[in-house]
Amino acid sequence: MMKATQRGEIGIVIGSESFEPYSSKSEDVAAAERLTDFLIGWILDPVVYGDYPKIMRDLVGNRLPNFTEDEKNMVAGSTDFIGINYYTSHFAKHETNKTNISLTDNYDALGRSDDFNAEGKTLGYLVRQSFQKSVVGIASFNITNPLIDMHRIKYLATHLNYTKAAIDDGVRVGGYFVWAAFDTFEFRAGFSRNWGIIHVDFNNNLTRCTTVAGKWYKRFLNHVIPH
Repeated sequence: MMKATQRGEIGIVIGSESFEPYSSKSEDVAAAERLTDFLIGWILDPVVYGDYPKIMRDLVGNRLPNFTEDEKNMVAGSTDFIGINYYTSHFAKHETNKTNISLTDNYDALGRSDDFNAEGKTLGYLVRQSFQKSVVGIASFNITNPLIDMHRIKYLATHLNYTKAAIDDGVRVGGYFVWAAFDTFEFRAGFSRNWGIIHVDFNNNLTRCTTVAGKWYKRFLNHVIPH
């Protein structure tokens, strides 16, 4: 009824991040793939392909539930769209000593994330996955002056360019959403973070002012700035 009369769609939204190898070593390349499978594949593989990633089956064993054939057929391809909230990227390093793996990683994945690679470099670019439909959301960061956020213009422009590149590469992107439109309540941070492109002064009757990046984004959407 919902699809037939309202042209509605039902999808799934996940939180994610991107992993790149810590070094060119094959074990670190494999670790990046494992961490991706354990974070993203754990959720998306069943609803796209009908089962968990093979590497999870190999490493987790009988602690991972099994799908019946009927269940596989039911869940495979069951989502109309995939929403991806992505926040950051990390390097992935092979690690067999589970005491060295942080709580934010997965012990069974035998890999740990790092902000720096073997050469001391950092990264931070768009998550790209082999799943066909994406509705992308991004997160920004706290700043000293919430109204003067020039650096966020480059941040947004870079993400938009990579989203366009994904479209050109055949990914069926259904939408792109900037997080966040307004300063809001954040988990573990309350109202102390200024992540909105419209600033909310919680100490002055909730006064709202568009940031420099917010004004840029409005001009971009209105095609004032070349795409």
